[in-house]
Amino acid sequence: MKIKILNQYVEDAKNHAFVRLNYYPSKTETKEKFNQIIKGKIGEEVVKAALRMEGIPYEVDITHLGEPDKFDIKVRNITLEVKTISNDTKYRALIINKNSFDQGKQLDYYILVKIDKDWNIAEIIGYATKKDFLQKPVVKDLKTRMVYSIPLKNLRKFEELLDVLKKQSL
Repeated sequence: MKIKILNQYVEDAKNHAFVRLNYYPSKTETKEKFNQIIKGKIGEEVVKAALRMEGIPYEVDITHLGEPDKFDIKVRNITLEVKTISNDTKYRALIINKNSFDQGKQLDYYILVKIDKDWNIAEIIGYATKKDFLQKPVVKDLKTRMVYSIPLKNLRKFEELLDVLKKQSL
């Protein structure tokens, strides 16, 4: 599913990244980190747009600055985590933090969004379930952290998840 990225998504994502980086000042924060935060927020906005187009009501986890969120999006009692990649992303897979997952932050569904280099068009590539990560996860060492990884070709079709969420929202 492809969706046009609205300018408002980008502006909101930039504001979020600016606030976040100013709250966590560090010498290691770079333009690259700033852009990663923006891309992640754009991915979340794209998934919310898809849900709105399908008439699926949702909520987002709003936390105080400095507190980690419990989920990105929730439809009734189903929790969703959105991961975003772009053409310059090194790993072409849906990846999640192994430590967080193993320590209990396990959401119901993980959605992968790919945005183009100009931040104009996004494509929701697919999704994986919590069970997919529990069964036969591929573990990768990214030097800074260990992750579970599911290759793009093994992701489920997003339209199937939309059907699940539509039934749940009735």
